[in-house]
Amino acid sequence: MNLLALLFRIRTSLSTHKKTFKLFFSICLFMNGATYAQESFVKLDFDSLFNSIPKVGERFTHVLKNESLNIFLYAPRGQDLQQPHGRDEFYIVQQGTGIFRMEEKAVNFKSGDLLFAPAKAEHNFESFSPDLIVWVIFFGDNKAEPGIIQTYLSGINTHNVESMMTLLSEDHVMIDSQGKEVRGKKQLESAWRNYFQLFPDYSINVQKIMTFGDERIIVATASAGSNSQHWELPVIIKAKVQDDKIMEWQVFADTKIPFDKLQRR
Repeated sequence: MNLLALLFRIRTSLSTHKKTFKLFFSICLFMNGATYAQESFVKLDFDSLFNSIPKVGERFTHVLKNESLNIFLYAPRGQDLQQPHGRDEFYIVQQGTGIFRMEEKAVNFKSGDLLFAPAKAEHNFESFSPDLIVWVIFFGDNKAEPGIIQTYLSGINTHNVESMMTLLSEDHVMIDSQGKEVRGKKQLESAWRNYFQLFPDYSINVQKIMTFGDERIIVATASAGSNSQHWELPVIIKAKVQDDKIMEWQVFADTKIPFDKLQRR
């Protein structure tokens, strides 16, 4: 089954789930060369973008976001609390002055300057003016956790729960297709063991993995059982990775099929 057909099946079977349809729509935009934040543009109005930045909380707005290139408009106020990122990063200073620290190096900057921080490097803005606005450009492959998603999926397919747990953050949350949450590694370990007991040959066949900043979108099929008990269904998984650990794992799928099979045993 090709990717477009798989996505169509997911959209069709889960059309009543608004969150899933929104996710499906975002993936379709990506596949057609559109951006995550803007469908297409020749020019973007700076004032409109700046006014769209939240007044509290995370002070940035998406400009363009896809698998290979992410652009944001960032306007920190008071303190810059950002953490190292998994991709190389350029800053173009729109306005403002201050000090840019990248690990042991610190440089003064002003409007028009170009700043660079390699993937995984500690960096932030210090002693900056209250009018600071910068363009943020992420590019290249994510280098924070090479293979962590593939390793986790391999653990699922081999039912190696111990290996899976080493890849999760302590406050990991898993959200199933019904919206139920399992929080914490201990609870999740028990949940996976119980699931593998229900479906001893459960596996996930990945079609594509896409990167959007710290998020991964996994398009796949899940299957288990044999003969009359066999089932296979399309799934989309949204994972969030930070500090080389998987923090969130959310599954979008129509689980009616496998549980109908269980009831017929």
